[in-house]
Amino acid sequence: MSICVIILIRIEMRFSMQKILIEIKNQYLEFFNVTSKAYISNDLLNTNIISNNKLLFSKDYIFENLKMVSSFIKEITIDKNIETIYLNDLSMIFLICQLINKCQIKTIISLEEKNFTYEAYEAISKVPSIKKVNCYSIPTFMIELFDQKNIIVESRSEILFTSKFMQENNLNQYSKIYYKIALRFTSPLTPTDLTDFLTFLKINKYLKTIHFNTLNIPDLKSIIGILIKERVKNIRLVIHSNGIDKETALTLKKYNQNLKKYHLVIKLSYSNEYIKENYLKQVIITTLTYCFVIIICLSCMAISYVLINNKTSEANVAKINERINTVIEASKNTTPAPSEETPAEPSDNLDSPIKNKELESLLEINSDTVGWLTVPNTNIDYPVVKTTDNDYYLDHNYEKKYDYNGWVFMHYYNSTHNLDKNTIIFAHNRFYSGIMFGTLNEVTKDTWYNNTKENLITFNTLYDNMQFEVFSIYKTNITADYLKTTFDSDLEWNNFIKMIRERSMFQNNVNVGTNDKIITLSTCLDNDTRLVVHAVLRKI
Repeated sequence: MSICVIILIRIEMRFSMQKILIEIKNQYLEFFNVTSKAYISNDLLNTNIISNNKLLFSKDYIFENLKMVSSFIKEITIDKNIETIYLNDLSMIFLICQLINKCQIKTIISLEEKNFTYEAYEAISKVPSIKKVNCYSIPTFMIELFDQKNIIVESRSEILFTSKFMQENNLNQYSKIYYKIALRFTSPLTPTDLTDFLTFLKINKYLKTIHFNTLNIPDLKSIIGILIKERVKNIRLVIHSNGIDKETALTLKKYNQNLKKYHLVIKLSYSNEYIKENYLKQVIITTLTYCFVIIICLSCMAISYVLINNKTSEANVAKINERINTVIEASKNTTPAPSEETPAEPSDNLDSPIKNKELESLLEINSDTVGWLTVPNTNIDYPVVKTTDNDYYLDHNYEKKYDYNGWVFMHYYNSTHNLDKNTIIFAHNRFYSGIMFGTLNEVTKDTWYNNTKENLITFNTLYDNMQFEVFSIYKTNITADYLKTTFDSDLEWNNFIKMIRERSMFQNNVNVGTNDKIITLSTCLDNDTRLVVHAVLRKI
């Protein structure tokens, strides 16, 4: 069939649109990527051309009309008895192979003086008519692949091309590439090395480890970038180095953190010589590591002990509170029978009758009971005891059983009948479990102190029910200057009030006069620090 017609299809496009020029020669077609105006005249730059010796198409046009253009080229090859094509640019191979897939093209000749790529192999292997490939150079393993497809390969270079990466890893056969488990890189890497590595990843199915003979950050980043782009996971990147500086170590650490989501990890490997030279250092590090592990284990044991002990303490306190509540409820429902004997009372109660019958009922549990303390919006809601010293209730509970949590107790200097100027109440700060004064720290919060309904402490004794308004809260080093219970003069009292006001973390206008009485709550924050709360008697 003779082709003499010229079809001009005018398309309003700039020259930046990519075009493919096909020249029809004597028994072959030659394909060009049009990247320069030198190929064609200016008046044809925006035109698709079909003539008796040239075809010029935009790539977009080919993709949109692939079937039509392919059929057209097939007719040309049949009419001209063409079995060979020439390519001046190997990057066109994917598109060209689609165009000639139905043709009887048997030979492809690449005119570029570049190494043949795996992508080119994949494209050519899908064209059933191809029997021969001619190129400048080609990796050995690719010759093996073409051979499996019964395609003959001719290389114009006298020496088969292979990159340093391919040589170092002995990747001269397809099977070696396919089953390779570990690779090795020696810096610096060339662009060809990186291209061949990319080709390797497209073939390989078993890679687990990549070794770097030296640390080269740019090369490492390039390899990581290719792995991420190709979505290769579960790879160990082992760097063989005899020591790195702190800055590099931090860089590698950041890389490792970022690589977790890609399932890649960087490891350092030191030579035997380096390890021997740094043996002592390694021993020290190992020893410190073991010590650290032991410390962690002991810490875990200690924490476990504390947690278990706290749970036990909470259970013990809950059990005691249950007994207390049972006794109190029973006292409400029981009318006491006349008796010649009177309940045990503290020795300083004098002759005033007991007004608080519920508290009186608790004397049968603990004869040291002197009152009940309640601090709003905390867990502090306990009966208060008092004995002849301040040590006993540091490690005994309300039932007078040994308990390292102790109980809430009044200073043994204080009177339980007529309150002193300063009544002092102590308890342990069990903040882990929140028992005793474990939640007293709540009063240091603005939300607690600024709520006038909360800053009223209730302290009921056997003889009176009382409320105290908080006016000073502070933390102090160990001192006894706030533990005075009596004062010899108004001046001494006023100076005392001034001192504890100045320590307060909150400022207020709560009035404390010379005739007033106060209550003081004191607990430990640590071995050297105390939390102290002062409140003035406001209501009886």
